[in-house]
Amino acid sequence: MISGDWPRCRMCLVRRVRCSSSSITHGPNEHRDRLHNGVLMDTSEINDLKADSVRARFDLRWYEFAILPCETEWCQERARGLLQESSDPSAGFVRYYITRYVEEFGKLSSGLTEWLLKSVVIAPYCALVDCHEQEEAVVFFRPAEYLLENGLPAFDPALEAEWSRRYWSRDCNEDSRQRLRDFVVPAPGRILVDPRTYHSNG
Repeated sequence: MISGDWPRCRMCLVRRVRCSSSSITHGPNEHRDRLHNGVLMDTSEINDLKADSVRARFDLRWYEFAILPCETEWCQERARGLLQESSDPSAGFVRYYITRYVEEFGKLSSGLTEWLLKSVVIAPYCALVDCHEQEEAVVFFRPAEYLLENGLPAFDPALEAEWSRRYWSRDCNEDSRQRLRDFVVPAPGRILVDPRTYHSNG
């Protein structure tokens, strides 16, 4: 846990305890899931992680340190790389779930729609299909660059922004659910792209 403002930072270290449960999943991220299994903490009774009683109860250790300009520059550069639309597997999540929200609760005002289009990353919601389990598919999310690698047309941000505008705004009549009428989940090993977030293939 990290708090504080630049150029100083405070970090809280929590002693790791062994859980009785096994790893959450088995797969390519198994090592990460094991790390997530490490801390058991009842947050319902915690109001201040810096309080002496809380620090003693959970054996917390707080450290404060300066953030150097070179470290700030390095972190900012790394963050920009992680958030690139073409290479971030989660880039299309927010746009996808706004579309789902509109389908469930109704369209948005034109003002809010335009603000969202300027604020939300315009990227496809795509994944690699690993296998099928009865009526569901197990998928691993992939970035937009996987489209070209799998023979699909390039992602067009301007085209996609216009389609999201049509789906979200009360000023437009288009219904994103129509895109699902003929949609079929691909076979294992193929790329799944939600058709409401990708229109370059027609």
